[in-house]
Parts: sequence; structure tokens; C-alpha cells
Amino acid sequence: MAQCAKFICDRCGFSVDWWDDGNRYLEWPAGMRHYLYHPRDISETERIMNLIYGRSPTQDEYKRAFELYGGNESEFLCSSCAEVNRIDPKRDLMKLRFDEGSLAGIS
Repeated sequence: MAQCAKFICDRCGFSVDWWDDGNRYLEWPAGMRHYLYHPRDISETERIMNLIYGRSPTQDEYKRAFELYGGNESEFLCSSCAEVNRIDPKRDLMKLRFDEGSLAGIS
């Protein structure tokens, strides 16, 4: 089961929750992410697979759907505005660059 850690600033009280397994999702149709959280992930996954294939998928199709449309977002904290953003580093374009120190990865 996933665990949540809460990071709290001892000076201002700002806090951020961080989940050790990230935020798993299937993106279907393009641009619409469906997050798969426990305990509803089985029924939500089945619902999305039915949207993709129009029926229950085979095991190979199930795996292929996660390869093509699946991902996992992590939380990133903007050091300029302190906004927490969920970004999938493998799929999302970063508007700010890591090497400039603009985003600090929490996970």
C-alpha cells in the first residue's frame, strides 16, 4: 500500500504531500488523464480499457494500453512561486528547466 509523507516548513508552515508511488494514470482520449487510485483502480481501469478497445482487453492489449497511454506523475515544487505541479517527466514538456533551479523535484 502506498505511503504518504508530508513535508512541512518549520518557518512558514507551507506543506506538500508526497506519495511514494506517484500518481498513476491512463490518458484517454489524448489530454484527459484518468488517475488510478486505490481502491477504485480496478473498476476505473476496466472503464478506461473499455473506452480504448470498446470491450474488455486481452492481457497483451492491457499491457500495451499502459505502454501507450499510461504514465505516472510526480509532484514538483516551483522555487519561484511555491506552486506544486504534477508532472510526468517521461511524457510532459517542462516549461522551466531543472538546471536553472526553477523546479525542485520532490520525488
